[in-house]
Amino acid sequence: MKIIDMDIMTMRKALLSKEISSVEVTKEYLSRINEKDRDISAYLYVNNLNALKKSEEIDKKLSNGLDVGVLAGIPMALKDNICTVDMPTTCGSRMLEKYKS
Repeated sequence: MKIIDMDIMTMRKALLSKEISSVEVTKEYLSRINEKDRDISAYLYVNNLNALKKSEEIDKKLSNGLDVGVLAGIPMALKDNICTVDMPTTCGSRMLEKYKS
């Protein structure tokens, strides 16, 4: 089964059993966003570098047998009306395009 077709529970089991890595999952989703988003414009901001960095951290924890959160390594997106650190929060408005929370 392709990573992009996995549900959350299947992906989590594959991550914990090391059938797939968090980096592989992240790269697959970033590739899909890059491929599809130019047509659908679903994302206002994608933090590629941080996503890859965090997925590497998750893989290290998993390889060291450390406990990770239930959703660790599972890709997610945040609606642009949630304030985040070091990322834009525009609520989809040009008026807020330079706003940093």
